[in-house]
Amino acid sequence: SGEESQNRRGFSLCDFMKEMLTGAVTGGMAGATFYGAGRAVSALKESIKGNAIVSNTGQGFSAHGYNPQPGERTLDGYVRSNANPEISLTTQSSGFNNNLLLCGPPGTGKTSVADFICQETGLTLVTAKLDSIVSSLLGSTSKNIRKLFDYVAEQPCILFLDEFDVIAKNRDDSNELGELKRVVNSLLQNIDSFSQGNILIAATNTPELLDNAVWRRFDTKIDITLPDETIRHELIHEFLKGYPNKISVNEKSMGILVEITDGYSPADIKTIVNSAFKKAIIEDRKNISLKDLLYEILVFENSGNIDIENGVNYLRKYNVTQKNIAETLKISVRQVRNHLQEG
Repeated sequence: SGEESQNRRGFSLCDFMKEMLTGAVTGGMAGATFYGAGRAVSALKESIKGNAIVSNTGQGFSAHGYNPQPGERTLDGYVRSNANPEISLTTQSSGFNNNLLLCGPPGTGKTSVADFICQETGLTLVTAKLDSIVSSLLGSTSKNIRKLFDYVAEQPCILFLDEFDVIAKNRDDSNELGELKRVVNSLLQNIDSFSQGNILIAATNTPELLDNAVWRRFDTKIDITLPDETIRHELIHEFLKGYPNKISVNEKSMGILVEITDGYSPADIKTIVNSAFKKAIIEDRKNISLKDLLYEILVFENSGNIDIENGVNYLRKYNVTQKNIAETLKISVRQVRNHLQEG
């Protein structure tokens, strides 16, 4: 409908990322359902599309022996060029391809970027499960790669290869067998013959493992980094919006959380907030407080193995009252006092 088209045109990358991370967008194909665009979060937008060198020169990042060239394109520019058929045809005729390489730590939004491009271009998103492509049988992995590219060639679509380094590792690796070279050679051949009407998006957490020839197959590369202090503040604020709390309006509490979550991905922060809310529901509490998030951060950092003494000292470090520490750790106030005295 006209109203839907209008909403879609006004739905920016930062809106989409916010909605994806808060669970307000569903679906992985063109035409996924939107439950409201929401307001823009400029810091989040910059986190996703503005942190890296993005070149259209066919060269890789400087870490791989390449220097970025002038005329760098942002993700928005990439989307616009591929969403507009006339621009897309022009770039292809000029020798540029539609291939996009996304690099960054786990949980930073690489898959969400692929979903965003799917929405903006209207193309079906085909996500390849590389664990089902890789085979221990000699020659089978190369055959599976060929079958995958043959399949996507039958329709206009976006092919998304997550954990790309699994099939695109450096062929000079002395620890790998000859089969790896055949797999990478097959991959390169299929990328070279990939339909120009389609889009290839690959994502990796370990770009340093990629073969040098693979880098040259991607005219656009984007490095998605972990969020900085400003962006973590925006993320925490956005994730808390769905839950009753007084943390968002307390800058001291927000400052504590921003400091502690240094090095966390957006997905990590979302997990912590969601876990705190789930715990509040189980305990029949109507809101979440700073102590709840601090506890979930403690759980997250210790993989669920919490020592009571460390838990007491950790919460007390951030001025959580003895009563609240006792409630959070499910121990008595006397035990809290004893641990603090011993510490």
